Amino acid sequence: MPNFNPDPGVTRTLIGSWYVEWVDVMPTLAEVELFLNPTQDQIDALAPEKAAVRKAVTQAVADNDAFLSLASPTNNQRDAYLKSVARQLNAIIKRLVQI
Repeated sequence: MPNFNPDPGVTRTLIGSWYVEWVDVMPTLAEVELFLNPTQDQIDALAPEKAAVRKAVTQAVADNDAFLSLASPTNNQRDAYLKSVARQLNAIIKRLVQI
């Protein structure tokens, strides 16, 4: 019986009265590069708890930069900032403990 093969990517072999298909699948260069260098979103999807910590730390740094950019903060601004830093630090520590 001839080896009928309409699809060049598939090899069909006759074993007994059955055809067995062997599919040659090669990833594209883009797929290989994505596997070797995943995006931050892909990494975050695999480790959501680490993504939450990264997001909290990023926000804390942004808040610190905003406060430090004030020329001469008032006492009320300093108090609010210290409370905010304490809350953010607490949240970050709790998330790190969960990892």
